[in-house]
Amino acid sequence: RITKNFALGVESGVIDDAIRIQDQDAVDVAHWLLREEGLFVGSSSAMNVAGAIRLVVDSKSDSDLNFDSDSVSKSESNSLGGGNDDYCVVTVICDGGQRHLTRFWNRDFIVNWGLLWPG
Repeated sequence: RITKNFALGVESGVIDDAIRIQDQDAVDVAHWLLREEGLFVGSSSAMNVAGAIRLVVDSKSDSDLNFDSDSVSKSESNSLGGGNDDYCVVTVICDGGQRHLTRFWNRDFIVNWGLLWPG
């Protein structure tokens, strides 16, 4: 799904690249963040974190990422940062889960949408 704001950003040249994140990955990352980090995030934050993780993993050779696993880190060498391991990927946690209780954090809604409820 491409939002109107995203389309405008691409058309104006402000956005030159993007990472596509599947809905299931966002749900899985949100549950992982809650379980592992104690962060109760909304869908936008889950997408941002999933995108940051995907950026790092995709930059590593022979890597595969399963967001519903207990660990999302990989140890292969990478090309991000010019092959230097001293780099930092930053994203924004822009929304909390409390505003998403009726949809994103609602098991029935997620399952009815055709997604799997983690755990």
